[in-house]
Amino acid sequence: MTLEDLIAEIQRCFSSTASVPPMTVRQAHLADQSLFREISDEEWQAARGEVHVRWLDVSDAELCAGLSALDHFDASSLHFYLPAYLRFSVRHVGADLLSAEGELLGSIVHTLTHKSAYNLARLSGLADEQKHCVVSVLRWIAAHSQVYASDAQKGLDRLWLNPEGWASVELQIPT
Repeated sequence: MTLEDLIAEIQRCFSSTASVPPMTVRQAHLADQSLFREISDEEWQAARGEVHVRWLDVSDAELCAGLSALDHFDASSLHFYLPAYLRFSVRHVGADLLSAEGELLGSIVHTLTHKSAYNLARLSGLADEQKHCVVSVLRWIAAHSQVYASDAQKGLDRLWLNPEGWASVELQIPT
């Protein structure tokens, strides 16, 4: 599979992802800052900024600018932005670890491979075709990344290619 083939697969598998996300990348990044400071309603609304109606319109620069956003999306927003992150990861698979692209690639791999109830709950709503696409992306990373190959392969083995992987973590929905 070539890079172009993989990007086409991402576009095909996530072509129906067209709803407006509840959170933007800037808001999710701001949510990270709420851990150590109060965010006013005005600041939150200003962070909403331009809302994309298609994930294809989300730029790599926007994803890098919201470096911590991925960990703070609700499930609906994650589903909207996930294909943009997948496309980013295959485009930047060789990024230097200390670059913004390398840091974001690490965050993407972590989100896709970290076996926690929180992550699994957010990813569980993916359609089977979309899950297969995630597997293709993780295989690409495992084959082409000097930094994240091992983590991608472990995630494939423990979660994505393991029938027991999704069932072995008790999903807890906060009440």
